[in-house]
Amino acid sequence: KKFFSALATLIPLLKSKPAKTPAPSAAARKAFDAGFVEWRVERYQKALPHFEAAIKDSPHYGRAHFFAAYCACNLERLERCIDGILRGTKEDPTSPDRYEVVGILRFQLDDWRGVLAAVDAAEKHGSKMARIRTMRALAATYLSGRPEDGLPHAEDAIRADPKDPFGYQVKGALLLALKRFDEAQAALVRALEVFPDLSRALTLLGRLNATKGDYARAETFLRQATRVSPEDYETHFFLSRALFEQKKSDEALAAFRDGVRVRHRARMTAKAFLQANWAPGIENILA
Repeated sequence: KKFFSALATLIPLLKSKPAKTPAPSAAARKAFDAGFVEWRVERYQKALPHFEAAIKDSPHYGRAHFFAAYCACNLERLERCIDGILRGTKEDPTSPDRYEVVGILRFQLDDWRGVLAAVDAAEKHGSKMARIRTMRALAATYLSGRPEDGLPHAEDAIRADPKDPFGYQVKGALLLALKRFDEAQAALVRALEVFPDLSRALTLLGRLNATKGDYARAETFLRQATRVSPEDYETHFFLSRALFEQKKSDEALAAFRDGVRVRHRARMTAKAFLQANWAPGIENILA
């Protein structure tokens, strides 16, 4: 409560016009670029220290604050995410990066209309990032309940940046939901061609093959996914099912226990966090 009360006193900063701040140093830009390489392929745990290093070297580096917040949000470090949004906004209140991070925070809350509002604001402020279009694809799908409504936006994301694997991953997920298995596989394989260790694409390929009854091939993808991202408890559960279907009972039980253990260690979800810690005024950072 003390933390959120302190944040509430910073809300006026969101509307203040910042003083002219110095440009980030060469070292800070180098650290940011290293973080961006990891961020681009969703390796947020590895990206965050680079953004933190950029901030340490150049505290007024607004974009580094926003990208650190983005990583923290995906790692369910919600206090760090909110702090990054506030600090980044103080330094650069008109940056489209702010709205992109707010969109991710709304995403964590399952607030799909809020995601769309954030995406609209980001584009209004000049964002060209393909990730914004994938967020729109997911929000459109969840709001309508129809994966086909999100598909054109996933295609837009791929056209905007053919080297961003996330667009192919989202396209593959939507096609999988539509049971267009061959097209889904092609999109997910393309995502892995761009970045071979994209854990969610590996998990989706595992699920796809399990749906088709090829549990041995599903096992291959899911084991690779658990090696790349051992903290993804859902993948352990999918692996357990693939092993069970192959009558590998002991291995299936071990995978299931791994999933339970990881899930037990996981931090609170965003909803639980905010329900437990909400304070008046904090809603303003989501505007």
